[in-house]
Amino acid sequence: MREGPLETLDRHRGTFLKSLLDGIGKFDAGAEFYFSAINAERSGYVLNPHDESLLKMFNSVIRKADEQQITGQSASYDLNQGTADEDMTGSAGFQQSQMSYVMGHGAGMNLSPNPSYQEQRIVPPEPGQTLSGRQFEMVDGHEDDPYRTHNFLGSDMNPLHDNTHDIVGDFYVHPDDPYAESQSQKDHHKEDKWEQFIKDNPEYDFLHNKFHYGPLDTNHGTNHKFYEHDYLNWSTNNASEIDKLRLSLEEQGLDENQIEHELRKAHINEKKAEWKENLGMMDYFFGMEWLTPEQRHDAYEHMKKNGANPTEAFRTNTHNGNPNWMPRFIRNFHQRFSGLYDHWVKHAPTPGNGMQIKPIALPASAVEVAPEMNWDTMRNHNSPGKVNSWERAVNHYNEIARDYHILNDSENKYKPLSTAQTLRVTNTVDEFGQPRRELEVVPIRQVDTKGYAKEYYPGYEVMKLMLGIDDDHQLYPKGEHPLWGRAWDGP
Repeated sequence: MREGPLETLDRHRGTFLKSLLDGIGKFDAGAEFYFSAINAERSGYVLNPHDESLLKMFNSVIRKADEQQITGQSASYDLNQGTADEDMTGSAGFQQSQMSYVMGHGAGMNLSPNPSYQEQRIVPPEPGQTLSGRQFEMVDGHEDDPYRTHNFLGSDMNPLHDNTHDIVGDFYVHPDDPYAESQSQKDHHKEDKWEQFIKDNPEYDFLHNKFHYGPLDTNHGTNHKFYEHDYLNWSTNNASEIDKLRLSLEEQGLDENQIEHELRKAHINEKKAEWKENLGMMDYFFGMEWLTPEQRHDAYEHMKKNGANPTEAFRTNTHNGNPNWMPRFIRNFHQRFSGLYDHWVKHAPTPGNGMQIKPIALPASAVEVAPEMNWDTMRNHNSPGKVNSWERAVNHYNEIARDYHILNDSENKYKPLSTAQTLRVTNTVDEFGQPRRELEVVPIRQVDTKGYAKEYYPGYEVMKLMLGIDDDHQLYPKGEHPLWGRAWDGP
């Protein structure tokens, strides 16, 4: 696994603690620990009291070149006080006797590894080159690397390869079904409910702080709202062409939903062609498809200066409500990169995120489905001017059973079914030794030899055979019923 900020903090803490014990490389180890703690803070980790004590007892020759570049708790630590030979007991009373505890309790706090690229395999941007519109390129690795020729960004290992524009477009407009909700609509509803859930449950409001996602403006800042904004502008700017297209579609007999779907496809197809030329890999991960290339560049410069901090707002002054884009960028990156990450690193049969499945019990008021319910339902259902459905099924069975026995010269075996009887499926073997299903006539209610009452009701398989319905829920074709054969007239 690639080392992330917390793994780096663990490693540097351990080295620093050992250096305090043996006095070897104490200043270099302290400096590495100090800067790895800053990095961990910026990645969302809150330093524990032991790490704070280590930082407060750290006396180094390192000078802060720019106070404004150091944020968080570590900004208050004065590195200029004391000398290298001072006692290493911190203001919090942290003694060397406590080091064994700290060395055994690292900072691995369940945060994902920090995404990064290996410059030995990934061609880095040129100095001053923007990430806007940039596609990443892989080169072969070291000759001793068994994976040196594996291209994780190529078509064989990256489902987004040369297809990002189509994937994004189909996210906003269903490619086939004019009556279905798009995925962006579904996600809009989910995000709106999540935001309301956080507002209603203060114990989860930490998700809105600067170390996590920040509050999302669901009236203007969901992906679907940005799409609707762009579609409305496109409709306004192309009103005459749209009117002609709408008239043509109406003449072809399309209904309103189908016409609207064709208009939205026309808009999104234009965007797909545009994105194929200028939507870079990081643009996709951050969800910048509704920004111009210049605005994307400004967004990267903003994040370069402020980090992915949702409280440091990035606004374009071009969209409804002028929302802060940073909460959107953070959510998009987690939503879009996590799938590709899982595709790369997880076991092939189980590429998704693990989850605990909790069965949902029926409420106390729910009624258990009983065998007699099918029978009762048919008895209580009447088509206008006809007997109930159970009687009709019995009459149909008797007619076809009689025809079957006439065709097979076995009229003596014909036993009509009454409405007080039902059928039971039995498995037998015919004269050719082939397995065969038959329907046995049994009373619905009967008493056995010991005086116990028993009830038999028509099950699902019995009803399918009586009505001539196959396993695909279609009527058997003529002559192909498994019981009646050529006596079956079909649909």
